[in-house]
Amino acid sequence: MFYYIKGALTALNPDFAVIDANGVGYMLYVSLATHEKLAPLYGKQAQLYTYLNVREDAMELFGFYTEEERECFIKLLSVSGVGPKAAMAILSLYTPQSLAGLVANGDAKAISRANGVGLKTAQKVIIELKGKLDLSEGAAA
Repeated sequence: MFYYIKGALTALNPDFAVIDANGVGYMLYVSLATHEKLAPLYGKQAQLYTYLNVREDAMELFGFYTEEERECFIKLLSVSGVGPKAAMAILSLYTPQSLAGLVANGDAKAISRANGVGLKTAQKVIIELKGKLDLSEGAAA
C-alpha cells in the first residue's frame, strides 16, 4: 500500500522510528541495521521503504533503509512459521547479502541466533529460500 515514507525523523529507538510526514507521525518498526543508518539523520529528512502488516487486531508499519532489505523481509515472511518480528530479528543480525550466503551454505545454526527463531524455523528458511535470495553484490550501501 505505502511504498515509502519521507519526512523528518522525530524519534528513534532500537526497535522503531517515527517519521513526521506533513504533520502525521508514522511509527515504523525497524531492524538494528536500519536504526544504525538512521542515527545520523535524527532531526533531519529521512526516507524509509515500507511494509504494512495487517492483522485482525493491529496494523503495523515496518520501515527499511534500502529496498533490498524490504524485499528480503517480504521473502522471509513467505516462509512458513516466520512472522514480521522474526523476520526483523533476522535482519537485525544479518544484511540481505550475508543472509543469502547463510541460506546458500545451509547454515541453520547461524540463522537460529536471531531472537524468536529456532533451529527448525531456520531450517525452513534455508529450504524455502534457497535460490530465491539472488541479491546482487554491493547493492546495499
